[in-house]
Amino acid sequence: MKKRIVVLAMLVALLTVAFVPALANGPVDSVQIDSFKVGCGEQTIHITGTATYQEGHTLRVDLGHPPFYGNIFVSLDKLPSWDAGSYTVGVGSWGIRARIYTEGPVARMLSEDIFLFEVEECPYQVCDEVFRQPNTVVFSAWSAWAWDAGRGLYVSTRIKYVTKTWVDDRNREHVCRTVTVEYPEERTRGPDCIETIALEPITVYGPWSAWVWDVGRNLYVRTRTVTTTIIYVDPNDQEYVCGREIDKETEEQTKGPDCAETIALRPIIEYGPWSEWVWDAGRDLYVRSRLVTTTIVHVDSNDRKYECFRQIDTETEEQTRGPGETVVDVGLKCCMPEDGVVYQLHGYIDIAPPGGATVTFDETDYTEAGFIYAGFGTRSWSAVANPGFTLIGDSEGTFTFLEEDCNEAPPEHPPTGAGPDLALPIVVGVAGLALLAMGARLVFIKKRD
Repeated sequence: MKKRIVVLAMLVALLTVAFVPALANGPVDSVQIDSFKVGCGEQTIHITGTATYQEGHTLRVDLGHPPFYGNIFVSLDKLPSWDAGSYTVGVGSWGIRARIYTEGPVARMLSEDIFLFEVEECPYQVCDEVFRQPNTVVFSAWSAWAWDAGRGLYVSTRIKYVTKTWVDDRNREHVCRTVTVEYPEERTRGPDCIETIALEPITVYGPWSAWVWDVGRNLYVRTRTVTTTIIYVDPNDQEYVCGREIDKETEEQTKGPDCAETIALRPIIEYGPWSEWVWDAGRDLYVRSRLVTTTIVHVDSNDRKYECFRQIDTETEEQTRGPGETVVDVGLKCCMPEDGVVYQLHGYIDIAPPGGATVTFDETDYTEAGFIYAGFGTRSWSAVANPGFTLIGDSEGTFTFLEEDCNEAPPEHPPTGAGPDLALPIVVGVAGLALLAMGARLVFIKKRD
């Protein structure tokens, strides 16, 4: 609690100080403090007064704490009135001292008067003592961006509110005083794309990879990278690139077997039917002929079901016999019945002219052309000339025909559009190969002289 002011020296505000008698050669010097105001607690006092003193004397006024005074020193030189000024004093004992000195090299005090008073604490009032809390800062919302054409920038503003708060030091829930100061703030940006415009996409195609065979899909595959770039620019400055959106995709191309590398399958030999025997008077021979077509199928090296192309060679095969000769043709071939599943082996015997020879096959004699069922395994045949003919060449032969040679599964049809159906030519070709494999013999029987 603050104390009241107690004035200790006098009850009145005016103090008359009487000094000791003056020197013998002059009047009495005197000083008077006219008035001052003092309150409780820290105070500012204003000391005024008048002084009379003899020529050659100096007045000095001090303000301070007893018993020593001298914290504040005021020298008033030869003035009929003086003003010691305004001073701040706090709670405690204070004194005002007035002294008169002689002038000269060695000053001597002639008289002194003291006025004492005490400043007590005042009764505590709310906010007599305050505590300043940390500043609080609040920002307003940023304004919308606006394009400043003069500066070539976007500009946005807001207000920063800084509030200074003083609270009662003894009860900090109680606010004594607040002061809020506003500070405008600005932010700027270049054309940095809060809003953007997308330019036309730029598409770049990478090189194609090499073709690679995809076994699972039965295709050739190649790929390349397609990079699409979209550039975004600021609507106010379209030379300012805000960003890029880059999208990379893999583009794929496929194709069927394209025969870049091929494999030749085994030849397919097709024998056409023999023509009728015709007498060639110039050569004095009977002549017959047939077409022999050799087909080589080339397939893709990765997909042997895919036909790339065919190499076809056709020749004319000719047989001749003299008037006294006969031709015996013995062979075997594979035939496929209507169910298209099981192969069977059939034999054939051709004797020209009929009756010119007797062919024995599996213990059966044949004098004319005909078909026989041969079966699998090792087969033998023999031929002898009938009366009036001479047998030229081998008169007998053997050959072996295995079941797997005929029951070999036929190749599947090539893919649509890849080429013609291979099933029938292969069957016929197998028959031709079988005929060659069986060691077909042409037996010439020459008529005896």
